[in-house]
Amino acid sequence: MVTRRRFLILAGSAGAVGVAIVAVPALLEGEDLDPDREPVVRYGEEACARCGMIIDDARFAAAWTTESGEVHFDDIGCLVLEAAERPAPGDARHWVNTYVEEAWAPVETATFVLSAEIRSPMAFGAAAAPDRDASDRLAQEMGGTVVAWHALTEHIHEHGPYREPSHGPEGGGHATEQEHR
Repeated sequence: MVTRRRFLILAGSAGAVGVAIVAVPALLEGEDLDPDREPVVRYGEEACARCGMIIDDARFAAAWTTESGEVHFDDIGCLVLEAAERPAPGDARHWVNTYVEEAWAPVETATFVLSAEIRSPMAFGAAAAPDRDASDRLAQEMGGTVVAWHALTEHIHEHGPYREPSHGPEGGGHATEQEHR
C-alpha cells in the first residue's frame, strides 16, 4: 500500500520530470523570446524588481520585455527610476498596465494621469490609459493632469513620489510621506 506521503513524493517527482521534459528542449534550442510580447506577471507572488514589494495591483503594474526575459514592477514610478539607473537592453520594450482596463499597453502609445487621488503602491500617483480619450476621462474623474511618457519620466525624476503641497503657516514645502498616507 502506498502511503499519502509516498504518493505526494512520487507525484511531485513526476511533475518535475514533466516540466523538465517540456522546458529543456526549449532551453536547448536557444530560441529567443519576442521582445514585443506582452508581459506575464504572477500577481500576488512576484516582487517588484526595484522596491521588492509584492506586485498585487494590476492597475499599476509595469514591465520591460526583452529577447532574454522580463523585468516586472509594482508601480510605473519604479519602472521609470529603474530604467534610468539600470537601463534595459537595447531590444527592450517598456509596458504599463492601464488603470481602468487592466490591459498592457506600450509606453509609446499609452498616456498617463498624475493625481494625488491615484494611490499607486509607491505613491507616485501615476496611472496609465490606452489613449488620450481614456486619460482625459480618468484625469477628470481623479482631478489629475494628462501627460505623455516623456513628461511623466521628467516629473518622476524631478519630484519623486507624489506630494501634495503643505498649507501650513509657512505656506511652502511638501507633505511628508506620513502625511501623504
